Amino acid sequence: MEQFAAFLVENFVLTLVFLGLLGALVWTSVAGVGAGQVSPADAVRLISRDDAVVIDLRTDGEFRNGHIVNAIHVPFDQVETRLGRLGKYRKKPVIATCRTGQQSATVAKRLRAEGFEQVHRLQGGMTAWQGADLPLSRE
Repeated sequence: MEQFAAFLVENFVLTLVFLGLLGALVWTSVAGVGAGQVSPADAVRLISRDDAVVIDLRTDGEFRNGHIVNAIHVPFDQVETRLGRLGKYRKKPVIATCRTGQQSATVAKRLRAEGFEQVHRLQGGMTAWQGADLPLSRE
C-alpha cells in the first residue's frame, strides 16, 4: 500500500488526469440515465404500447436510406424553425433519434424546455437500432 501511495504522489499529474477521466465517465453514465435515454427495445415498446412519436434528426440522405416506420423527419439544423409544427405532440411520448445519439440529446433538452412532457432519446441512435436488427422503412 505504501508503494501505491508513493506512486500516486510521484505521478501527481497522471493521477489527476485519471481521476478526471474517471469522474467524466461516471458523470456521463449517470447523466445519460437521467436524460430519458431508451434502448432500441424500449423504444419499440413505447412506439407499440404508447403510440410514441419518433423524430428523426438525420440528414435527408440518411433518412431516405432507412428510418423507423412513421418517423417524422426534422433535420437537426431545422429543429428551431419547425418546433411549432411539433407542438401537437407535446402530450405524447416523443423519441428523438439521430445517427449515434449525440444530436438527439440537444434536441431532447430543447423539447423539454418547450413543454414536451415525455421526451426520450434513442440510446446509440440509429446505429444502435440497426445493430439490434430492427426494421427500417424506406418510404
